[in-house]
Amino acid sequence: MGPLHYPRTTLLAFRYSHNILLRSTGPFQPRLSSTSSSPSSLSSSATLPTTPPPTPDAAPPSTTFPSSSHPLKHHDLTSFLAHANAVNLSKTSTLYNGTLYEYTVLDSLSRFGFSLTRRGGRLDRGIDLLGHWALPSFILPHGGPPRVLVQCKALSRGPTPSLIRELEGAYNGAPAGWRNNEVLGVLVTTGPATKGVREAMACSRMPLVFFQIGVEGVVRQGWWNHGAEERGLKGVGVGMRYLVPEGDDMGDGDGPVMKEIVLNWKGEVLDLAPKGGKS
Repeated sequence: MGPLHYPRTTLLAFRYSHNILLRSTGPFQPRLSSTSSSPSSLSSSATLPTTPPPTPDAAPPSTTFPSSSHPLKHHDLTSFLAHANAVNLSKTSTLYNGTLYEYTVLDSLSRFGFSLTRRGGRLDRGIDLLGHWALPSFILPHGGPPRVLVQCKALSRGPTPSLIRELEGAYNGAPAGWRNNEVLGVLVTTGPATKGVREAMACSRMPLVFFQIGVEGVVRQGWWNHGAEERGLKGVGVGMRYLVPEGDDMGDGDGPVMKEIVLNWKGEVLDLAPKGGKS
């Protein structure tokens, strides 16, 4: 059984707007005295970096992703919501909620350096999102940004090891170029990784990554196995930051204080968000 990544914690604080979730106005010194461990067994020790964090290289060359099996009338969260409203799609339907969660995941992972396109549809062969993870070149052992295939699961209960087996099987239905063990398989669920899920990841021969992302788009957990470390994540850590409502540093404004993970390298936070995008 290979090891899973057990990161230490870095604590930051950012402001967010209710209009555009997680829009940041920059880091500031948090006055909250402590933070509790998240379900991913993150350490509670916290430090703030005192030097500017490294920034990723320029975005990788544009890549033409394999197209979906059917024409899409939407390509991101905004266009899907407009389409759903135009066709009066029921907000209680499986189609609406499943598609909404997929685009929420796509939007959230873009802040962590993912460049993804949605496959969607009944013939997606178990792959919801496809693309690359634009990690900085000083992290990658060789080659360019790793290719990724993503499964999104909005669950009413915790994830089970069967989802890891399903993710492994998704490689067989992937398009050409996404079927080998250099491609990272990413499972995203609304619930935290269970012990069974973590053990299944550790036993897998495929390079696998797990994220917990809530329906509101907050990224709460990040795990990966030894195979993923060997393909670009070795030395990458996971920390925590506070997301504080705009208008009050201590969260006394209109909204709760939330915690979201950040990725770091040698104690410095990695700024992987698209330039000019949300952080």
